[in-house]
Formats: sequence, C-alpha cells, structure tokens
Amino acid sequence: MSQFNLLGYFVALFGKQPHELQQSDWDQGRNLLLEAARRIPNRGVKALSTSLFNLEATLFHCELSDELPRRRHPDRADIRAAEWSRVSPTMASTMQHYLEQIAGTLRPGTVKNAELTLREFALMVAAEDTTVTCVAELKRRHVERYRQWLLERPAARGGPLHRHTVRDRLSKLRGFFRHLDEWDAVDRPSRQLVFDSDFPIADEPLPRFLDDAAAAKLLAAARRDPDPFVRLAIEILARTGMRRGEMLGLTIDAVVQIGSAYWLRVPVGKMHTDRYVPLHPQLKTLLDDWLLHRPEGLRSNLLFTDHGRAVNASRIEAAVRRAAESAGLGRVTPHQLRHTLATQAINRGMSLEAIAALLGHRSLSMTRVYAGLHS
Repeated sequence: MSQFNLLGYFVALFGKQPHELQQSDWDQGRNLLLEAARRIPNRGVKALSTSLFNLEATLFHCELSDELPRRRHPDRADIRAAEWSRVSPTMASTMQHYLEQIAGTLRPGTVKNAELTLREFALMVAAEDTTVTCVAELKRRHVERYRQWLLERPAARGGPLHRHTVRDRLSKLRGFFRHLDEWDAVDRPSRQLVFDSDFPIADEPLPRFLDDAAAAKLLAAARRDPDPFVRLAIEILARTGMRRGEMLGLTIDAVVQIGSAYWLRVPVGKMHTDRYVPLHPQLKTLLDDWLLHRPEGLRSNLLFTDHGRAVNASRIEAAVRRAAESAGLGRVTPHQLRHTLATQAINRGMSLEAIAALLGHRSLSMTRVYAGLHS
C-alpha cells in the first residue's frame, strides 16, 4: 500500500502514467519527497526512503523501468572536490591523472584507497609547506612527516591507526611515485622517496578458525534456524570455503552436474578467477529448495535477492552472527568459516594443491599458512 501511494505521488507530480516515467523523474521525485519529509517534524524519512527504494525495485521487475535501484549513501564528492581545491593545481592535476590511469586496471576499492592516500598527503603538504607547488618539488622530509602523521593520528573508532593501515597508505604513496618514474612523467620527484624501512613490521597471525566441536555447533544451530537464508548461508560458507563477495555473486545457474556429481561454479572474485567446488548433497538440497521458492519474473540472475534487489554483505554477516549466538559461540565472521574448512581439509590429509584449488588461491604461498595449523 505504501508503494502504491508513492506511485500516485509520482503520477500526480509529473502528470505521467507509470510506464511513461523516466529515470530522471524518479531521481527528481525522490529528492523532492525526501526534502519535503525532512521539513515535517517526526516524519519517518528513513521509512520513506525504504519505500521509495522498494517501489523502484517493484517497477523494475514489472518491466516498467529499466534501472534496478541502488543503495544511495551520502555523497562525499563535494567534500572531496573542496579538499582537492586546497591543493596546488599542478600537484592535483598530476595526482588526478594518475588516478584516472590506474582506474582502468585496478579494482574500484583500490583506486578509492589510492585517492584517499594522495588527497590526505597533498592536504598535509599544502597545510605545512606552501612553497611546494608540484610533485617534482616533494622531498624526503614530506614523506617522513606523513609517516609520522599516520602513526599519530587517531583511527575512526579510537586508538591509533592499525599498522596494516599505515603500511597500506605508504604502499599507495610509493606506488604513485614509482609509476611516475615508469611513465617518465614530467612532474615527478628526482629520486625515490619511500623505502622499505618506512613500513611498520606487519603482523602475521595464523588464521582464526573454529575447531571441530565449535564448527559442528554452528552448523547445528543454523539448521535449527527458521530463516532459510541463515541455513543456506552457513552451509555454503562452511562447505565451500568461498569468500563473502563470491557468495553474493552466485547466479541461479551456478549448480552444474559433471558426471554423477554436482558442482558449484564460484564466480570471478578477488583473485580474478572462477572455479568449481564439489557440492555436498545436503547443500544441494538446500539450494534446490531456495530456487524452488524464488519469486518468478525477477529481472536478475543473482541467486540471492531480497525484495527484488541483491542481498548485501551485512545480511551474510548477520546470518553468521545469529547462528553463532544461537550456538553459544563468541564472535564468528564469515571468513572464519573459510579458514575452518581449509584447516579441516589439511588435518584430514588433503594436499596443499587441492586446497589451493578449492579456495581459489593463485599461489601455494597463500595456502601454506594453513600448514602451520596442521595437528
């Protein structure tokens, strides 16, 4: 009813029939309705935003619109632009060009981290040394100051930045300088400014996994849960060892039969490869049941959807947390189930090569870490 009422608002607002509404109408109308709701005391802005999102998803799957709605987070583009405006134009131009180049080969998350690193480094230089107007004028002292700033600045949740975060920032900065050298850029330092000795020593903890008793409790708790997604999510993570993002990318045709056995095709993920993993009979039954109850007519080939839109990562985390609490365990993460499967496999005599193929590792060095857990 809420969605139907909102559709009436859009029809009245633009004087169009539902099938005549364009994406620009949805964007403009959403902004107008949310802006009006914010001016009314005690108006449920969040609930209104959710209803708008659901309405767009409904119309998409009814083929009345061509764009599946996406979750909209607060846009910080204007804040980033304002901060870049405080940086010397020449330096900002060199850094922005670098970001444009790596955007064609690296993942968006990697480019986002590089942009953050270069922006905060450039802002620090602009605030503390106004004589520097381009990258070529940067000196070793600027990197040393940035490293010290990273070690002293507080993290978002309090306390100092984790040393892995400091290493990542310095690595992004070193990559920037090295690429400028490789590209023979005009605006580049005369020498390398970031060295191995600048990086804090990285921790190398063994993977955190569940022992056999805890893993059995978790699976038993999941099977008792009334939510089919919780049951299926725990079984998939525990029996295939796939990453959270890989699970979200599964499609409705992921189950394939090879000979007399069933396999699950894991989509291209973190390592830029796809793979097949053997499918446990119990997991095959759960997947069949999930597909049997899948709503008809969805314009999406993703296996996991909720109200017509893709399930997000927090849903998986919540499922694992819920099963862990029911089992009386402490904090358990989805990635721990991946470590648990690998540990169980190596303790049962599976070769490192087979485990690497199961987990989608590109080199055995990634898999050998589990050899230290062999008992």
